[in-house]
Amino acid sequence: MSVKRIVERRRKAGFNCKRCGGCCKGVEFINVYYEDRKRWERQGRKDLYNPRMLKEWADFGSSGLFKNKTSKRCPFLAKSKEGYYCRVYETRPDVCKYFPLNKTNAKELNCPGYN
Repeated sequence: MSVKRIVERRRKAGFNCKRCGGCCKGVEFINVYYEDRKRWERQGRKDLYNPRMLKEWADFGSSGLFKNKTSKRCPFLAKSKEGYYCRVYETRPDVCKYFPLNKTNAKELNCPGYN
């Protein structure tokens, strides 16, 4: 199923992202798949593997699993005066595009996005 169809299905089910950052503030790991890395290479996004990010996160080789060492926050999460946002939203890892999977998944992670 395409990401577009999943997003549309969530919208119809009453999901509306509140941009609270809750789903990204408490992560202990994030899967960055081979396809994500290849896309970033094509886009010239070398900034996604920068020393500042890797100082806080450990990269576990070809699996692309990033594990948080200290802050329990996604390395791509940023904060502005208006709230939280994803610095790489337009090219975020595929796993992020599918969050939350459903209402149960959202509830488990304290996501307020469902009505």
